[in-house]
Amino acid sequence: MSIQWSLVLFTWLTGAGGCLFAFIGFNELVHWSKKDTFAAGLISLVLVVVGGLASVTHLAHPDRMLNALAHPTSGIFIEAVLVGIAAACFIVYLICARRQLEAAAKVLGVLGGIVGLALSFMAGHSYIMEAQEAWATIMLPVGYLTTALATGAGLWWALLAPDAENGASQAAVCGLVAAVLALVCVFAYAMIVGGSALGSVTMVVALICEVAALALAILGRVKSVGGFAWAFVVATAIAALLFRAFMWTVGGSSMMFF
Repeated sequence: MSIQWSLVLFTWLTGAGGCLFAFIGFNELVHWSKKDTFAAGLISLVLVVVGGLASVTHLAHPDRMLNALAHPTSGIFIEAVLVGIAAACFIVYLICARRQLEAAAKVLGVLGGIVGLALSFMAGHSYIMEAQEAWATIMLPVGYLTTALATGAGLWWALLAPDAENGASQAAVCGLVAAVLALVCVFAYAMIVGGSALGSVTMVVALICEVAALALAILGRVKSVGGFAWAFVVATAIAALLFRAFMWTVGGSSMMFF
């Protein structure tokens, strides 16, 4: 089956934006970094909005999108609602952060982070169907979530941590945990799919990128160097993109009706 790049970009970008914001909300609770979160929050918003727009380009008639939204139980409806709620939370958070409304920013940060995580998971959950054996597993949306979480952790590490003496080290630990989760889940999904997964260049490169991210997080934990964080972002972003692309290559011909 051909890769539906519009949908790959949708889940990739919204996942990264939502998970980055989840770490912003986490930082509102632990205060590991004292750096201004406005720029990071703005990047989260841009990623989610651009990702949402990417999904529209998948439709032959974008003007008919409202017809799909008339069915509240559909995956498209749930994804659209989560994108809207996430964007609204991010915008209000940015306003509160700019006006230094700390209590409100904390509440919006946590709420927006939860929605961001839900958005990444549900973007993968929408594809679960019995007609597609390779997709009929909970490890698909879990893989979507964990690969996006690793990228979000990397962005948070790169954008917010370097200002604090221990911030980079703590952020690297978060990146390390997220990279381990992503590596385990991607490998688990490959095992569920079968031998064709490990025979795929796409999946093999995705796994290599997650291993590289793991090594970068360990190096970042030992020695705080900004370049490690951005290299981690690149590695995890490539892995997340390839994981989503691989999913389409193992789908069957019945997806022509999806």
